[in-house]
Amino acid sequence: MISVFDEQWFRMPPLEYADKLQANNVSDVYPLVWSTHWVGDGPSTTWEHKEEFPDFVSACHSRGIRVNAAFNTCRIVQGFPSFNDSFADVTDEGFQKMIADSITEITGLVDGICLDFIRTDDPNGRSSVTDLIRRIRSQVKIYNKPISACVIPWRSKWPDAIQWANDGLVDVLITMNYGSPQGGDPELVKQRAVDVAVDIPVIMGVSCYQMVDGIPEPSTRFDKVERIASDKYMIYPGWLWM
Repeated sequence: MISVFDEQWFRMPPLEYADKLQANNVSDVYPLVWSTHWVGDGPSTTWEHKEEFPDFVSACHSRGIRVNAAFNTCRIVQGFPSFNDSFADVTDEGFQKMIADSITEITGLVDGICLDFIRTDDPNGRSSVTDLIRRIRSQVKIYNKPISACVIPWRSKWPDAIQWANDGLVDVLITMNYGSPQGGDPELVKQRAVDVAVDIPVIMGVSCYQMVDGIPEPSTRFDKVERIASDKYMIYPGWLWM
């Protein structure tokens, strides 16, 4: 199963994009649709390219491709392709409500939702991240759509993901081992999957980029992915791959 995560899904007509996904045997696409920006004195969510999204979903469905709306859940975006972004105060009740309501608004339109950047740099805020996921799960439960989470597979961060899976808060874990020299480590995914007590997919995230002067550029190491990947993997970012 090949999945693609794409912040720039809107860069070409929907049917042309869907045809490219189909030609590359992609089963699931994860378009980034919600971002959070600073507006005035606080963060505010923005539904990127809202008017174009229904046509995008229809085009993908016409080619048998599932659409999982992705969200920059706890990230304050400073501008693309900047990676100098900041973490939101996930302990703030107003922030949690805003994120959960924004995600709920779109869940009925898609096949699933994906919580990207679902973490904090505040050691005292990690339980609040779990509370936020629990809140999202409760609000979207009526739609019966799977929730996936992009998680860091390094041991210090992994226990949170285990808890989310074992508590039934997420249905899919995507390991963001993008920095591996070979472009992904299936053995690491297998090791991490053993930690999860419930039977859910654990998908390997594979990078197809390298940073050059702070800008993501295509990486030749991605050529190895077919040989080293597990049977399920997600390619990031789609706009450099296709």
